Amino acid sequence: MQVPYIATYDGHDVLITGQTTGLFSTGKWRGFYLNNPNKIHDFDFENIKVKIQPKKDKNADLIRFILADRWLDRGGSERLSMSLRANIDFSAFQLRPLLKFFDTANRRVLIADETGLGKTVEAGMILTEILAAKGSECCVVILCPKSVQRKWI
Repeated sequence: MQVPYIATYDGHDVLITGQTTGLFSTGKWRGFYLNNPNKIHDFDFENIKVKIQPKKDKNADLIRFILADRWLDRGGSERLSMSLRANIDFSAFQLRPLLKFFDTANRRVLIADETGLGKTVEAGMILTEILAAKGSECCVVILCPKSVQRKWI
């Protein structure tokens, strides 16, 4: 079974993140209950019922969002809360400009890649973080070609 995946264990939803390993391993799945993501548990193989598998289920994006949310809650980076919790469809590589933006002292980043890889989404995530940090009094001016104006609206 490919991890991570969402399963049911004793009537509760769990996210399985791996398998126990080691010399004294009892052969269990390792993960956490979705209603309590801060505590890791070991689950018996025979009591796991798979609900959502990556690459096999249209709801597999849910796994990514749960892991991102858990990463934030466990102190991964408090600066990225708005972007990762947003209800948008983004790929992992689209987080790189956001991370680079917050890691540079002058808060500048150039986003340049192939056509159609989501530069607007990347810029939108950065903008979301800026607006969340500055508050509703913040003013943002977006200059863009007429061909992409509708995306920014």
